[in-house]
Amino acid sequence: MTSVIWRVICTAVTAAAVGGCEYGETASTSDTYLELTQRVEKLEASARTEQLVAEYEANAFLKPTDREYSWLKTDFGMVAVAIEAVSANANGSRVVLTFGNPSSAGLTGISATVDWGRVDASGTPVGQPFSKEVTFDRPLLGGTWRNYPITLADVPPAELGYIRVKNFQHKQIFLNVTN
Repeated sequence: MTSVIWRVICTAVTAAAVGGCEYGETASTSDTYLELTQRVEKLEASARTEQLVAEYEANAFLKPTDREYSWLKTDFGMVAVAIEAVSANANGSRVVLTFGNPSSAGLTGISATVDWGRVDASGTPVGQPFSKEVTFDRPLLGGTWRNYPITLADVPPAELGYIRVKNFQHKQIFLNVTN
């Protein structure tokens, strides 16, 4: 993509230089090149910002102490995610995630990537996160909340600082049929 952008810049600079000579304009080729380079940099920065926003919206970042939900943007639409409960389980934690489906359509074959880990005193994640792919066994019906228990190894409840849900997928969308 970058090579295409530079080809466009070179073509525009050449056209401006030739056009400037033809019409007696005094703008230098270097000024035109600089202006076009700045415009391209702004476009690239804007594209990076859009990418960051899309990545942010596709993640639900939850803390066990929060008592509210986070929105997760999926190809299906928005899904709410919250932590319902956290308890001890062997050397880790058993967490109940609650998913809310504001749509009237239901989803089956739900899966997601769940990351979890510890945080420092300021709430910033520390160390490498743990991660696993999770498949949820029951459909998420339209207009409902549903609890899904998961086991997170290696981090007991007292040390569990965050859970991130991402890569939310589904295999099928269905609607209830009424006669």
